[in-house]
Amino acid sequence: MILIEIIKNLFNSIKPETLERALLEMSNILRKKVHGDVISFDGQTKRGTMDKLANLTGIHLLNAWSADNDICLGQLKVDDKSNEITAVPKLMDSLDLKGTIITADVLNTQKTINAKAIECGADYLLPVKGNQPTLLEEVTSAFQQLDIEQAKAKESRDTTSLKKLMDEGSSMCGASFWESLEKGHGRIETRSCTVISAIDLPCRSEWKELNSIVRLCRERKEGSSDAKKEISYYITSLQPEAEKIAKVAQGFTGGSRINSIGDLMSYLGKITQDSELKFAGFLSPIFLLLK
Repeated sequence: MILIEIIKNLFNSIKPETLERALLEMSNILRKKVHGDVISFDGQTKRGTMDKLANLTGIHLLNAWSADNDICLGQLKVDDKSNEITAVPKLMDSLDLKGTIITADVLNTQKTINAKAIECGADYLLPVKGNQPTLLEEVTSAFQQLDIEQAKAKESRDTTSLKKLMDEGSSMCGASFWESLEKGHGRIETRSCTVISAIDLPCRSEWKELNSIVRLCRERKEGSSDAKKEISYYITSLQPEAEKIAKVAQGFTGGSRINSIGDLMSYLGKITQDSELKFAGFLSPIFLLLK
């Protein structure tokens, strides 16, 4: 118990704001500026910080993760998941994002965040789902039109028109296509990315520097079971380059990396589950900053 008291007193002597500034400065020193670095903004409520009996709602942290540097560039504590929308622009303002590519989860597909990325000199790749119904309808309709024209070309065996559709797109938009196939351990996984120009998208003017829309398809088959297919849509300021955009989308793994810690942090994590420390409101922010 003496060790627990020592750690408790040590952590309680540190101001979270001071430590956060120090860690931000350290990440700036360690960071190597790479053009096209994917910076993922992801918020999570940390495990072990919620306790209904103690009326603790949990600590929700918004992180900015650099894929090329494999480090967290900065973070902000927010009240809950819904407050990320206002927190992301604030965190973006504190970072040097020029020449990077910003990604985030679907909650943060917002016009303010899209505009802030451009203001910071960055590109963006943002997922499109039901929280932006008009945008989702227009994006899916554009790909449906492309599918119809491709089907007509295949049905008529017009190989020249089909090739032109894939190389240049339909009459309404340019197109780019990329596909990969992976086999192993009885599993076959096919990933494809189709990117078309957003030039004729009706709501394009509402989204800053919206240049392309993206459809990612992932089909996975294991053994004799039926194949499972997932389709995701995105908007981006990048030009229609399917292979590049597919790799950016696949690289959005910051959240899982942020959750991983070394043996020392795992040991400290077990200690913080002790009842004396778990309810120390000052301790949890310090420990999470160190993680």
